[in-house]
Amino acid sequence: MKIFGAELKKTAGIVGICLAAILVALTVKPASAETITYHCVFLEETGSNWIAPEYLFEIDPVAKTAFNTSGYYDAIPTKVRINRKKQFRLSWPATLKSTADQDFTLDYIALIDPANRAIFLRGNFINPRFPRFAKQPHSAGKCNQVQSK
Repeated sequence: MKIFGAELKKTAGIVGICLAAILVALTVKPASAETITYHCVFLEETGSNWIAPEYLFEIDPVAKTAFNTSGYYDAIPTKVRINRKKQFRLSWPATLKSTADQDFTLDYIALIDPANRAIFLRGNFINPRFPRFAKQPHSAGKCNQVQSK
């Protein structure tokens, strides 16, 4: 995908997510019985491909910890907050590298509503060299809860 004339590197979509999920399952401490896993797919995208088409979130609401993976990066620790509506507010930084070896760091914030399985995700550029007036990427989609075996 091209962004400002630079081609972003990414792994293969669902294969990358599945491999990253397996990696998380093998390397992270055993999950509690309260762990919830969501597979989220974005229906629309407005943000020049800064948001991956799919994400996998593994959330422990009791410990308020999570991990997420996408086709753009491996498993990343994610901060979790639960609001009064019992929605999960997840936040994490991620650095994406262009083929011109430029690093672009974004702070991502996702809001997952378990009641209607909706997700809204936005990213904020934190690079000082990136123009502040640039349109911030955002997207909406649907999540399915993945049943653990």
